Amino acid sequence: MRRNTKAGERAVMLGALVASVARDVIVESECGLTESEVRLLWMVDPTAPPKIIGEYAELMRFDRGSLSLIGGKLERMGLAERVPFPGDRRFRTLKLTTAGRRLRTRLIKSAAALLPLEALTAKEQERLVTLLTKVLSAV
Repeated sequence: MRRNTKAGERAVMLGALVASVARDVIVESECGLTESEVRLLWMVDPTAPPKIIGEYAELMRFDRGSLSLIGGKLERMGLAERVPFPGDRRFRTLKLTTAGRRLRTRLIKSAAALLPLEALTAKEQERLVTLLTKVLSAV
């Protein structure tokens, strides 16, 4: 099956836009985190079911050792803690602390303010979220 080249180009452009916004948010926030650390902080959604640390590694395309180091830094900074995974206590998950949840919320709000979504109507923005959710669930 031949992939749609135009769709691939658009995906790369979207990825570049998101990466650019992420870099700007990190610089503006002066939070002392790297891009990888912010990505992990964003991925640990306190409202979603927990994931084992290995799942975060797969989603971020990192090896588990690297992700463990990143999680350790978030833990040392008081932003997260590694706790036993509820479904299988042999595994660990990350849980955001109050400070981690506050920083995550602040970073997401900053990113949203920097994205040029005002070019879309409210209905188009809702459709974009639906489509991006579908794409991300296939990853």
